[in-house]
Amino acid sequence: CIVCFLFFFFLLFSFYFFFLMIRRPPRSTLFPYTTLFRSKCYSSLIHPLLEKHDIHGMAHITGGGIPGNLKRVLPENMTAVIEKNSWGEINPLFNFLKEIGNIDPVDIYSAFNMGIGYILVVDKNDADAVTADIKAVGEEVFTIGTITKGDKTVKLV
Repeated sequence: CIVCFLFFFFLLFSFYFFFLMIRRPPRSTLFPYTTLFRSKCYSSLIHPLLEKHDIHGMAHITGGGIPGNLKRVLPENMTAVIEKNSWGEINPLFNFLKEIGNIDPVDIYSAFNMGIGYILVVDKNDADAVTADIKAVGEEVFTIGTITKGDKTVKLV
């Protein structure tokens, strides 16, 4: 009966979706699965860092990508220079989307987080200590750029 089939399908899909929301896949997981994950909450990582270090700015990289989110924390006279190759291999999902959608590289960095979930702006003299504290709790951390004098823009190089 079609009603029984739809009910079974709904139950199966609901369980599958719930399972995927709880368990994070490896970075190489295929497209349909990676699109089901919500943004990670960084508060348990950030609060201890705020108590211990002088954090100049923070940006949770969600919709708007790196330029749209990082720009919000920049003073009017500063520019962020982000080195696109500084955090290792880009998740194949982003390359797939770029190719299949014929998306300009600038636009894809403005729409997606490209694997960067959160950016902290810290003094270069504090960077090693902040990096060590983040690694100590099992998170990956990369130095992805610098802040220079400028015009409140984010440059991807």
